[in-house]
Amino acid sequence: MYKKIGNVEFSGKENSVKITLTGPLTKEDQMLLLPFCSKSVAERRIVDPQLVTELELEGDFTFHDIEKVNYIPEAQFSLCKNLSKVSLNCKMNMVPFLFLGKTSIAEVTLPSSVETIDSYAFRNCPYLTKVNLNEGLKSIGREAFCLCEILKNVKIPSTVEHIDDSAFAYTAIKNVEIPSGVKSVNYQTFHDCPNLKSVVLNEGLKSIGREAFMNCPSLREINIPDSVEKIDRSAFVGCNNLRTVWYHGQKLPTDVVECLASGRLALDGLQK
Repeated sequence: MYKKIGNVEFSGKENSVKITLTGPLTKEDQMLLLPFCSKSVAERRIVDPQLVTELELEGDFTFHDIEKVNYIPEAQFSLCKNLSKVSLNCKMNMVPFLFLGKTSIAEVTLPSSVETIDSYAFRNCPYLTKVNLNEGLKSIGREAFCLCEILKNVKIPSTVEHIDDSAFAYTAIKNVEIPSGVKSVNYQTFHDCPNLKSVVLNEGLKSIGREAFMNCPSLREINIPDSVEKIDRSAFVGCNNLRTVWYHGQKLPTDVVECLASGRLALDGLQK
């Protein structure tokens, strides 16, 4: 099949459809895409969302707060369960809310222009194993990669300054380094990451929030930077194999570590 309406192109076979978007999108283009995220307008769809297997973006999708002409509407492809291949050959500064959440993508590479990953952008992608994040990225939204249960490989760029709640919760991530620009590891950021073995926290971090590393049984050792002023009581609850915690170049006593892992101790206003 082949059909092009405005800046939206449909191609491929009857049972395997590719959508190509060429930015900037008009409001009419956006309306064409609504049936791929909303069942309430199913009668207006050109193809069944279940048949969409590939998506390509080219051109300019820069988001402007006032005029949302270029913007890809929120949750746009959430009904495309079989969407497995994505090519982002475009300029975009924001990955939209629930952009590819619930799809079947296995790998994604973000354009170098992306500064923000919005909330839930890749939430619950059951086949996602690798994400290539770009230098220049500044913010990773709430639950952006939550429930990507086989996601193992993520390198957080040095330019990131904010990671929101539950951003990587319930993933298979093994190693992570938090950039020095990030001031807080927030609520449930790495909650229930059973394979997380190595965590590098850099100077500049101020706090480790509630349940930040809760239920990470593979985590055995962690070095807390001198800049950290507060660790919430439940930050390491369920890290039952946590044995060694370093702070200010000193190894904390075993009983203190046990208290951290059981949620019986919060460290606030730490002093050298």
